[in-house]
Amino acid sequence: MTSGEFDRYVNIPRASAFPAERIEREMTNPETASAPAALRCIECLRPWVEPDERWRLKITDDAQPETVPYCPDCATREFGPARPSRIEAA
Repeated sequence: MTSGEFDRYVNIPRASAFPAERIEREMTNPETASAPAALRCIECLRPWVEPDERWRLKITDDAQPETVPYCPDCATREFGPARPSRIEAA
């Protein structure tokens, strides 16, 4: 009995049938992969392009809460100066 015959006999799905492997294959295929949308400030619509720049994410208090990004300028104007994180303060 070959491996393929055994798989059919006991009804074990082939490895390619598992969703995680299929998703990984689709994500790494240039024809099916897509880049995420650029992160943009909710106020001024400026895109986040500097990895070292500290943006703030706020959760709305709507019936369906959403996470919205604020660039440093708009965050300071809306919420005041940022407090140093515990890591930065140490």
